[in-house]
Amino acid sequence: MGQINLTNCTVTVQNQNNTGTLPAKTHDISNLIAGNTDLTFVLNPKPNSKDSLIVILDGLVLRSASEDTEGDYLYDHATVTLTLLIDQIEDDSVLLAIYQE
Repeated sequence: MGQINLTNCTVTVQNQNNTGTLPAKTHDISNLIAGNTDLTFVLNPKPNSKDSLIVILDGLVLRSASEDTEGDYLYDHATVTLTLLIDQIEDDSVLLAIYQE
């Protein structure tokens, strides 16, 4: 895994129609970690699409899992649920979700 530092920067994700870009917003969901034993989080507001989601844990960009690939998290767009597939996480970890709203 690589490390990425996002400080006072703009992240854009190209939209699906290739007609331009929409700004992605950074959502700090670290406050949802404490006491969350199943590591499942509801994203609010809802991401525009599952393809615009970038998840960062303590500065590391996490990889999305699917039926065909192993990864660090699952995202269910129908229920707006992000589930980390990590054995354990510290209560003081920093968890960021970056996506288009």
